[in-house]
Amino acid sequence: MPQGAGTLSAQAQSMNRTSIIRSHLSASQLMPLQDSLDITAGITIESRAPISTNEAWARFQNFGLAIVGTRESSAYSARLIESVLKDLQGMPLVIVSGLARGIDQVAHRWAIKLGFLCLGWIACGVDRRLTREAEDLRQDILNHGGWIASPFDAQAPAYPSQFLTRNGWIAVSSRAIWVVEAPLRSGALNTAT
Repeated sequence: MPQGAGTLSAQAQSMNRTSIIRSHLSASQLMPLQDSLDITAGITIESRAPISTNEAWARFQNFGLAIVGTRESSAYSARLIESVLKDLQGMPLVIVSGLARGIDQVAHRWAIKLGFLCLGWIACGVDRRLTREAEDLRQDILNHGGWIASPFDAQAPAYPSQFLTRNGWIAVSSRAIWVVEAPLRSGALNTAT
């Protein structure tokens, strides 16, 4: 049997994922801005962009694509993220994720490189210093017109239980969620469910 017979090529699989993401995020499915955005009460959004919290929130919910996955990501996942985001270029997406190493950082790095805006959720207060890698990414997101958000008090340290809360906010602030790579028991799958 020829190599690849009976299976989709990597390019075809990438195009299929892109088609699914495109159809889910299509402009005909935009959500109207809610009269009351009480959901944002208690959320701190850090940004250098001249946009109100309500306008930013509406943009996340209409154009947010959460890209989540394991902290121990493979090279294949990085290539897949690159490929799909390149295919989605030109769409007014906001790439939503945490700032953790692995899939989160890869997704944000490619998004910035390709000109997408980013929303990075952190599991501590916005006034807390992050790891060096995460802090560098935070500054890159802000310098490219994106947002950093936290549901915690500005000085709150990160505790393990807060990552599940952060994951919930990633889901709520996105139109679609793409779990790129994750073990069966993971925060990424928690985000998607």
